[in-house]
Amino acid sequence: MDLFGAKEHDARHDAVEQQLRSLVEQMAQLTIELGEARADISRLQAQLDGKLDAPDPDAMDAELADARAKLGAAKAASEEAWSDIYPQLLTSLGKVRDAIDSAGAKGSESTDE
Repeated sequence: MDLFGAKEHDARHDAVEQQLRSLVEQMAQLTIELGEARADISRLQAQLDGKLDAPDPDAMDAELADARAKLGAAKAASEEAWSDIYPQLLTSLGKVRDAIDSAGAKGSESTDE
């Protein structure tokens, strides 16, 4: 017989101790995970710093301006070439059209006979 409630006290004490151990284990696990997360962040920061340092924005602007200038020159050259070729194209298409018309006229004469 437990006159002074020592058994209940011991049971509550054991339960609280079990909860405390569980919390300590969880805290230890969270500390480990926090360390891993910090290491991952440090690695990512190092990678990011390397990538941001690589290209020089001013150099990229200069390259872009050079590419635009070359594109403008190529466009002007193609427009000039097209203005030279277009009349020849119209002449050639006219000759093809005339040849088709004359072939059609000869074909219809031979079927009339």
